[in-house]
Amino acid sequence: MALANGVYIVRNTTKAYGVNKVLDISTGDGTTILGYNEHDGPNQQWYIFKEDTSTQGDLYSIRDGYYGRFLSYSLASSTVIGMTACMAPLRWHIVQLGNGLARIAVAGAPTLVFELGSTGLVYINPVSEGNAAQVWKFQSLPCSRM
Repeated sequence: MALANGVYIVRNTTKAYGVNKVLDISTGDGTTILGYNEHDGPNQQWYIFKEDTSTQGDLYSIRDGYYGRFLSYSLASSTVIGMTACMAPLRWHIVQLGNGLARIAVAGAPTLVFELGSTGLVYINPVSEGNAAQVWKFQSLPCSRM
């Protein structure tokens, strides 16, 4: 089932790094994407908009509610792909897993997904079945909150 356009808190399901870690754009630099303790701030609210449909499923852009920047990625090192934010939208697959849970995957590469790292940063890594750090829950918010 497709995710409806709207405003969401995107919550990670792992308990390994503490509870209630949500997708957050750093207010320190405005580009770092991390999992942070939920505090209901606009930097933890994400506007998710369906852009298109491909043979691999629906494609979405994901924009933060604080700076208005879109989720993107960059090479953090020669082997690590880190999450960042930029002004140009990228497209993402939101792969439904059932029970309101999903993985967020790179468009065109559904086996590369968001993963909450032990340091709190969010990376893109290959799918690892059973890895709760790669599973997210989308909590819909009223649009007036953004």
